[in-house]
Amino acid sequence: QEKTVTVGKTTYELPKPFMVLATQNPIENEGTYPLPEAQLDRFLFKLLVEFPSKDELKEIMDITITNKKVELAPVINGEDIIAWDFMPSYFSKQEELHDKNLWHETELMKSGNMGEHYREVCEGFDAILKEYGYEREEGGMYRVKESKDVTLVFFCHLGVSFVIMSHLLGIAPPVLWQGFFVAPTAVTVLGCEERIKGEAAFRVQIMGDTRHLTEAGEPISASGYFTDTFQL
Repeated sequence: QEKTVTVGKTTYELPKPFMVLATQNPIENEGTYPLPEAQLDRFLFKLLVEFPSKDELKEIMDITITNKKVELAPVINGEDIIAWDFMPSYFSKQEELHDKNLWHETELMKSGNMGEHYREVCEGFDAILKEYGYEREEGGMYRVKESKDVTLVFFCHLGVSFVIMSHLLGIAPPVLWQGFFVAPTAVTVLGCEERIKGEAAFRVQIMGDTRHLTEAGEPISASGYFTDTFQL
């Protein structure tokens, strides 16, 4: 929150965004301390590092005991990353971000090429639906070439989930990003309705269901939320 970190008597300003990397010893707990829940909720993902192969061990030893230089190159920087969670005082005044046709034309979104990324996700999703007989038409409806009684399951990051929902429902994704809290591992269900034969549209049945967590006695993470979560 302070956007700074202090080591001893020296305070450093953190870049935007900044990342925290933590290592875990899988063998023993000596000299380690459990992280508080507030910190655990701030980790985006967990990466398991398997035991290295023989060739990898040799390379590690070469790097460690010789003067072999390892060239590192950045793949992205903070200027290319756009925050998905805006302050309400800012977002409420940006009318273009509420518009399903104009949100990606704002200077902020164009700085990260969001329009191209959005089309990439939507076109990929539509290609999957087409394999099951649903072809998207102008206006957002889907022409049913072959009706199939199937259930498709997707495991997505929250941001991508809302992009897909915005595409299917005709809602600007920033509205979903800002207006809805969905807990990590929550389940969202969309159904395809064919009120007129051959014409299909999607509608949300369940959003952010966490019953699988409560029934298993697992806590519901409030990561990305700024007040207490209501839990049944």
